[in-house]
Amino acid sequence: MNNWKIRAAGVFLLAATVWYIPWLLSSLNWKEPWLSVPFTVANLMVMVVTLVSLINNWQRIVAEEQLVPTGEEPTVAVIISTCGEPARMVYLTGKSVLTQNWPEKNLVVVISDDVHRNEIRQIAKFLQREHPLAKVIYNKPPRCGDSSRNGDAKAGNLNSALELVDKIAPQIEFVETRDADDKVGSPDFLRQVIGQLQADPNIAFVQTIKECEAGDGDPFANKAPLFYRGVMLSKNAANAVFPCGSGVVWRREALSDIGGFPTWNLLEDLHSGVEVLRRGWRGIYLPIVGAVAQIVPEDIPNVYKQRGTWALDTMRLFWWKNPLFTKGLSIRQRLHFLELGLFYLLSFATLVLATVPVISLFFNIYPLVTNHVAYALHFWLYAMAIELFLVTLADGLPYESLWRSRQMWLGLAPVYAKACILALWYGPNRKPAYQVTRKNHQIGWYWRETFIQSALLVALVVAVLYQMATRSLLMEADLGSIFWAGFFISGLAGIVRRSWFGFDWQKEVQVAMRRLWDWGLTPKYALATIVLAIAVAFGIGFLGSGQWWPTLATSHPPAKEPLPTVVAAVRLVQETTPTRTTVAPTATMTHRLELAIPTMTATAVVVAAAATPEQFPSLKLNPAGKVGLGAYLNNTPYDDFEATNRFERLVNHKMYYALWFQSWGDSDKEFSVQWVREAAAQGFVPVITWEPWKRNFASPTTEQPNYSFASITAGNHDEYIRSWARGAKTVGVPIILRFAHEQSTQPGTKSWYPWQGDPEGFKAAYRYILNIFRKEGTTNVKFLWSAMWLDSDWVSAYYPGDDAVNLVGTTVLNHGTVPTLWWVKWHSFDELFAGQYQTALQWGKPIILAELATAEQGGNKAVWLQSCFSDLQTKYPLVEGVLLFEVTSDREWPDINWSVVSSEESLTAFQQVIDSPYFK
Repeated sequence: MNNWKIRAAGVFLLAATVWYIPWLLSSLNWKEPWLSVPFTVANLMVMVVTLVSLINNWQRIVAEEQLVPTGEEPTVAVIISTCGEPARMVYLTGKSVLTQNWPEKNLVVVISDDVHRNEIRQIAKFLQREHPLAKVIYNKPPRCGDSSRNGDAKAGNLNSALELVDKIAPQIEFVETRDADDKVGSPDFLRQVIGQLQADPNIAFVQTIKECEAGDGDPFANKAPLFYRGVMLSKNAANAVFPCGSGVVWRREALSDIGGFPTWNLLEDLHSGVEVLRRGWRGIYLPIVGAVAQIVPEDIPNVYKQRGTWALDTMRLFWWKNPLFTKGLSIRQRLHFLELGLFYLLSFATLVLATVPVISLFFNIYPLVTNHVAYALHFWLYAMAIELFLVTLADGLPYESLWRSRQMWLGLAPVYAKACILALWYGPNRKPAYQVTRKNHQIGWYWRETFIQSALLVALVVAVLYQMATRSLLMEADLGSIFWAGFFISGLAGIVRRSWFGFDWQKEVQVAMRRLWDWGLTPKYALATIVLAIAVAFGIGFLGSGQWWPTLATSHPPAKEPLPTVVAAVRLVQETTPTRTTVAPTATMTHRLELAIPTMTATAVVVAAAATPEQFPSLKLNPAGKVGLGAYLNNTPYDDFEATNRFERLVNHKMYYALWFQSWGDSDKEFSVQWVREAAAQGFVPVITWEPWKRNFASPTTEQPNYSFASITAGNHDEYIRSWARGAKTVGVPIILRFAHEQSTQPGTKSWYPWQGDPEGFKAAYRYILNIFRKEGTTNVKFLWSAMWLDSDWVSAYYPGDDAVNLVGTTVLNHGTVPTLWWVKWHSFDELFAGQYQTALQWGKPIILAELATAEQGGNKAVWLQSCFSDLQTKYPLVEGVLLFEVTSDREWPDINWSVVSSEESLTAFQQVIDSPYFK
């Protein structure tokens, strides 16, 4: 660890603080105590927090690796607590526990279900059948309010599971707790964590990194890299590590020592850590990924709920069981737990400091009375010291991650301040109600939730523009306050922008324009209105000067917060030059031009930072614990997905995927940025079936040497393949590519495509294409290996390899009963898919039903659909996508209507069965 970097930056920060404090206190503007006093208190709060952080981060330690030898693994109980999470999410978590590098026979997995759902019970049974050597148990904790329940919320769930473990396996020494949505992150997780516990009998628990499957760029800083890859290492050095819910393994004896999981606070993790540490136990932090959340909050209400709960939980402990007065803790431990509370209290200081530039720029009222040079020499030195210290704390992390964390901190300041107040208001004996963080995204424009931040952002922007309009930018404007206004604008713009994360602005604008058209606002009038608005805005910016906007001062105010260092030096020269002339704030032409340019520039910067939504941010390949529905319809995508839109309205359900076909030898062979962008704009993940042939449905199995697998691996199509890779990379949205589908006929035979029956040729061509995409750096394309008859004896021969396959797909078509063909008869969905599913489990990949449909003749189509989509929820949790083959007939089977809307009965059954939160 680079402790010396942190220490050097810490010494610089300490010296800068000592240099800054006397000047700050001596420069207060006592004529305006209502502003200067809060400003000073806020500054002192910042100093206290940074100095406590300096002490706490003085040393960081990485624990030495301790591995459990193979063959000496003890039995471990793993408690998976669930409270309403999607069944597939629970299954994937349980599966990850059972398939890690640990003997199944030494695992006792308890799925503890607070909602008492039958589908979770079935998941437990299913996992037990898949892993017969392990012991998988379903547990129903007593309901909240039941006298037999030890604690409400998650603590009660865990304590119930703990009691069950003691009954069925009292000899177990180690207990892991894992949230239902947190998969195992490292295959050697238990081997490394249990090794630490065995190496030192005084260790009560071992905590690891909790990662997450966040959106592109982790927009809400859910991965918390500064905390897990920095701060926790300093806590490790002071024996002040605390559990974080998942990725933690406990010594059973330590839990008994504290009477099980504590029930006083909202959450059990932080409080349990304090309790064991004050009793003399140790906690260890290992910087390995122990848990990966399948979904994290990425809509503002859910982010507020989660972060607000953490803040409220911490502040209840801070107010009513303050670590400074908790017996048994060392001084260093007290400081570490104190820092957690101070972190949230700093939100009040943040709000004060963000408000000061607004007051100063509008009213020329300042908290300090000083000159520019003194301000630069004291404050800017201190500010640089803080920045350097933060950068060293984030050692090894990109600065972008640090800035995004600070943006979220600034944006969540009102949430944290509210949590601090609520923790006081509820008192020590009245606990707020706790709700599990929602496991789905509810995309919208949450302007009400960000009203405070937006109002402050607007006030800062207007204050800056007002200052520029009434002051000469170089000679009079308060650049110091403008700088800090810009800092807070940049920070607050992050949360305001994220308030519509994933929101489909394009569609909303289209709807609005249609309404305006209906009102008679044609494009001609709309263009005239825009031109007029631009002219008015420019006129205001050009003419706005001290002549007609109220001017509050005609010279530099004595209490002005000064400028950045460079500009301060320029002004120092100006002020000491005998020939310096004071520029009066009159509306000269020079002044007008001077203010017009920065005004428009600042406006453009603010708009770009705060008002431009991310491009298609809601599109993800994994619908997070749900089954994403999609469809192929005739004329897709040539009709700009109009048929898909009509289908959505008909079934009253939003499609998640859009499937279409493109062949290598026909007019639609080129990668279409337009189609992919249009699909993404309408909220569809494109699934492109890429067929290596020139369509020949009259003789579909005829060899086509120009598009054979051999021609591909010979390099004949390299430029064409590269054009697809580059096009996909350019458009940037998630894409699923389905190359040479249904290839897996019995080797040497072809049934309906020329590329069938050649496993070695297929695998070579598949990997050849994949390598070109990788060389082009195209990371947004996921490859779907879409085979046929996954349960056949020969299908594994076609599998391209774990490193080459992102998703496994198959086609499930029930042709019904055809009297003229003896081999075509009615099959249930289970008959068609159960065997394929069992085979697919060996590859451990998410499964896509790439084409799903049923005929009507020979059975009941409505019942078939209901059974199919009901079974997906209970029997097949690895399935994450279903693409309907939504055509009324096809070339091979013209008499079959595959559509789910082939009859009123079929449509009604389909609408009812997919009207479930399980289907996205």
